[in-house]
This record gives sequence, C-alpha cells and structure tokens, in this order.
Amino acid sequence: MGGKLVSKETQNQKRDEMLNVNITQQDFYEQHLEKKKRPFFTRTWSNARLRLQDIKKSMGADREILELHKEWLGNLANKKIMDLGCFSGNCLSLHLARKSETYLGIDLSKTGIDLLNREIRKRNIPHAKAIAVDFLSPDFTETGFDAIYAHGVVHHFRHLDVFLKTLSEKLAPGGIVITYDPLQTDLFVRMLRFLYRPFQQDKGWEWPLAKKSFEQIQKYFVIDKIRGFMGYAKWALPFALFSGDIAVRLAKRLHQKDMRSARTLGKGLWRCMQVTMRWEKR
Repeated sequence: MGGKLVSKETQNQKRDEMLNVNITQQDFYEQHLEKKKRPFFTRTWSNARLRLQDIKKSMGADREILELHKEWLGNLANKKIMDLGCFSGNCLSLHLARKSETYLGIDLSKTGIDLLNREIRKRNIPHAKAIAVDFLSPDFTETGFDAIYAHGVVHHFRHLDVFLKTLSEKLAPGGIVITYDPLQTDLFVRMLRFLYRPFQQDKGWEWPLAKKSFEQIQKYFVIDKIRGFMGYAKWALPFALFSGDIAVRLAKRLHQKDMRSARTLGKGLWRCMQVTMRWEKR
C-alpha cells in the first residue's frame, strides 16, 4: 500500500512539473505570434526544419499523412472528438469540426484558440468549439472522447507516462488516438539534436520519441497502425543546398523505400525522423 502512495505522489510531482513547464510554453508561443527576433542558432535550426518541411511537401509526404489520418479516423458521425494542441487550427481541425457530432479543440494559447473559434463561427459549425486550457490541469475534467487527434503533441511531455495515463482516462472505451511526432531513434538525428540542445529555446517541452517511448505507449494503448517518414529520404536534405529539384527527386525515390520498410517497430522505423501512429485504448 505504501508503494502505491509513493507512486501516486511521484505521478503528482511529475504532473506539477509539466504544468509549470506549460506556463512557460504558453508564454513562448504567445511571443512567437508577435514575431520577435530569435537568436541565431534558433533561426538556423528553424530554417533547416522549414527546408525539410518543403521537401516533405514536394515529395507528397504531407498529403499521404493527411489521407492516412482521415482513413484511420474513419466515419466521425456520432463521434466526440478532441483536437489536442490545435493552436489556431492544424491540417485537419476544420475537417474534424465539420464531420464529428461534437468537436472540442484545446490549446495553451488563448490567442491561437481565439483564431480557431473565429474560423469555426465563420463556417457556422454549432457543435464545435475551442478552449484555452492545459490538458493536464485538474480544471479540465471533460472525458468520454471517441477519438483524440494529437498532431505534433505527444513529444511535448517530458514525463510521458503521466501524459499517457491522462490521455487514456479522457477516452471512451474503444477510443483511439492519432499522433504525429518527431523521433530521435537514429544516431545521426540524435547527434544533431545533441549539438543544438544547448541553444534550444523550447527544450523544456521538446522530447522527441525514443525507443523506450514505445514501451511506455504500449502500457496504455495498442499501436494499431504506424508509419515512419524521412528515414532514407532525410539524406536528400543536403542536396537542397545546391538544387531543390535534385533534392525532391531523390527524396521521392528514397521515400518509397521508407514506405516499404518503416511500417512496424524495428530498424526501418528507427532510421526515420518522424512517425505517425493510430492507437487503440487498452
């Protein structure tokens, strides 16, 4: 019994730590909206990410991810949906809002949420709304969601076990989660992140998924679907410094290898920079 009490106390300490970090994260993104000048290393890293995103989009990966997510979500009629960490709306926010029976978008940023609510009102979707709230806060008590869409969200929680437990509790029986996050399972990617880490402004809430993350996930969820992206294809990025066309053509060819090899937990996935998954609640 004593062990259980200690475990619960530890869980609460982890939750409180992340709640405090989220206050800093909220301030960071509100300032980001004001487009203040960022330090050199932050700008450099951001530019590299944008270049990577351009290659992904040009080779069709973004479109594939979007279609996968729609397929994995299935028919949303009569479904209660949470759009977690939606900010001002992600690639599927308005689709989720229109197609579901009930839609709730949540994010730390009030500014982002106000923008999303404006779009929801503009499109006259009465069963949809967005609120500014911390997902981990005891003030957020709503449960019974049939699906949670977590695009670029899971890796923001240092203590993944606490987040996953809360996520599971928010779902209805048989509920699903759709995720998309960065990985740090490849040696080259780990080295780059290690070199950038001392200069990283948002390092307090940036925890790309490691191999052990998947063990934690499977305590609460069955990983029903999985796809890795930018495994072999990441090696096209250096070519973008000289020729965008060459980089995209190479990325398209290498992307096909990723699509064959990065569909299960294992070496093919571990070489990837990003992963998308469909989880089912245990």
